[in-house]
Amino acid sequence: MAPLFDQILEAEDREAICGARPVLSFDEADDAEFLRRIANEERERVELSRRGIWHGCWAELDRPRAKAPHGLPDLARRFRSARPILLPGVARPELERDRPAVAAAFDLRERLEHPGGLARWLGEREPDLPEGFTLQRRRPRPSSDARDVERVGVAWHGVGRRGVGDLWIKSGRLSDHPEDASLRLRLAFGREVDDDASADALRHRLVAELTDALLPAVGAATENAALAGALEAISGESLAMTGAIAYWNAPEGGARFHHDAFAADNGQVGVCFLQVEGRTAWLALSLADLAARVREFCESLADGELPWLTAELFEAPADLPRLLALVADDRHLATELALPGCGLLGPLVDRGPEFTSFLADAGHALLLEPGDALLLPNHGLRRTAMHSVFCASHLATYGFSFALRREHVSPPVAPPPPTDANGRPDAREIRRRRRNSPRRRRPAR
Repeated sequence: MAPLFDQILEAEDREAICGARPVLSFDEADDAEFLRRIANEERERVELSRRGIWHGCWAELDRPRAKAPHGLPDLARRFRSARPILLPGVARPELERDRPAVAAAFDLRERLEHPGGLARWLGEREPDLPEGFTLQRRRPRPSSDARDVERVGVAWHGVGRRGVGDLWIKSGRLSDHPEDASLRLRLAFGREVDDDASADALRHRLVAELTDALLPAVGAATENAALAGALEAISGESLAMTGAIAYWNAPEGGARFHHDAFAADNGQVGVCFLQVEGRTAWLALSLADLAARVREFCESLADGELPWLTAELFEAPADLPRLLALVADDRHLATELALPGCGLLGPLVDRGPEFTSFLADAGHALLLEPGDALLLPNHGLRRTAMHSVFCASHLATYGFSFALRREHVSPPVAPPPPTDANGRPDAREIRRRRRNSPRRRRPAR
């Protein structure tokens, strides 16, 4: 019989995330031969803890990165199946050329930690904003989310009467855990949550312009021809990056299992995360694959494995049979996992280290280093990439998350003013248009 180390790596159902090196979980209580193989082959090792919950140890092996056997067609199939794809080092040259911007990102983090820091920083940067953008000085409504630090509104005035007044930038913490110093800076528009699924092409474009003007080192993603080319080749269409969120994941920080899909087709086909500085550890897999792994794990509990875990998770005798009935129903299971916090399955899928290690050994773990980009496709609530994130550095990290949207031809900001035969503004025609605009028509009696 092959050693356990080889059995895990060579399992027929083990996933290989394209672009990633293999990762195995380990524990100091493991067999001595297994630990010896880990020590001999490890490239990096990380200990995972998120908001006070220990999730075990991983070793990234010094082995070749997984490749798509048939090249681009395989990558396209992974994209359609909502399976993750890693683009290793795709932004490394850009980041190496722009080290001052990376340093500026951490200076910015210090300013964002306290109320008033965002407004002062934006006030200093206002001269750098693209033409037509202005900061709104009115005080925003108090947030109901205790994690929010500060929010500043932005207005845009285009040619003629066209304008947008609901753009915003918000700083906040990722959690309220006392040991988690993670921060994020989000640029968006409209009503948070309600308008997250908006397909408003103009507002998405304006947010992208703000992002390019403000976020340190963001050009490593938004002006990266290699990244844009890879995304277009894999997806089969030209994609725009918008809805930027800058993350400073710190020790004890990260994100529980979630997805970024919407119920309606709003043009978003995925999310791209670019690691700028430091390392993050990820579990990433399609919703369908997560459902299959949850079912497999629950069946092992029913067979008597990990009895201490069963005792902790299922206090009442009927709890485990009820869970087994849920996971046996494909549609019900997928619906539950797609809920915020993974619904009833949250205590299981976000528990560590048992389930975290199980997914890592099944091939769903990867480490991101500076310059790596992770593509997380989504095609609606039934076909989306699920992911869980950990800080894998001793200090705060820095990275970006972008929504990937199909590029639409935006309507002109405003029609050109009418001119007379000599090319001069036609005042009579302009007045006629104003008289007949819907806003100026008298309602019918």
